[in-house]
Amino acid sequence: TLEELEFDMEFSLFSMGLSFEQYKQIGDEVYPVKHYDTRFMLDNLVGKKITSKLEKSYPKYPTETNQWLVHPNNRGEFNTIEEQRKLKGLPNETVVEAYLSFNDLYTVDQVIQQMPNVDVTWAAIYTGVEDTMLSANGNVVSPIGYPVQPDQTNWSPFKGATSHEQTFLSILNFLVDYEETATAVSAHKNLDLKERIYYLKQHDMKTYGVVVTGPKAEVEQLQSLTMMKHMKLGEVKLWNWVR
Repeated sequence: TLEELEFDMEFSLFSMGLSFEQYKQIGDEVYPVKHYDTRFMLDNLVGKKITSKLEKSYPKYPTETNQWLVHPNNRGEFNTIEEQRKLKGLPNETVVEAYLSFNDLYTVDQVIQQMPNVDVTWAAIYTGVEDTMLSANGNVVSPIGYPVQPDQTNWSPFKGATSHEQTFLSILNFLVDYEETATAVSAHKNLDLKERIYYLKQHDMKTYGVVVTGPKAEVEQLQSLTMMKHMKLGEVKLWNWVR
């Protein structure tokens, strides 16, 4: 997530400096995870510095093989058994973030129903290219998706949305005209939005993997679900689950 009031903008002749924090939910709380310092000259990004506050090292540019969320037809570079051992070795008084990949494509509602004791925070959506992670032009593409939890932030496009799926599609349509800038600012290597939007308009939205967070013991129990294929452990924090 991003917080509107924490955007720091500095204007000069034909240029703008923009800095902001990026946050994510781990357990029941939201933590700052990255700080962005960017500079634009007219409408071109001319400088970017990202300072990570994460404890784990995430792929700088997701590619065909280093995904943390893996399509059923693909193999992850990580070892799920080793990740499960790491999870098992954590104290029960911790909350964790986990990247879960499935053995098939499912609707987000089907996934949520299977995971009532954790928060499903984000879903990677299948857009017709994730089985190869290559667009029709042969470009390596990055996973895209949308937040699953209700967002009450006043400026969020998902606040009060009757359908996160339709809001997600609207955002993609908006980003088409700014795809080069979005790619430059984010960690995405390629988005190839037009091709993926065309697929989403022709098919129901389904997910091949989600990000969840919750108590260590609850996340551990998810490994027994028949839909589960891969798990990658993310961030870990001291107990903050007060429900």
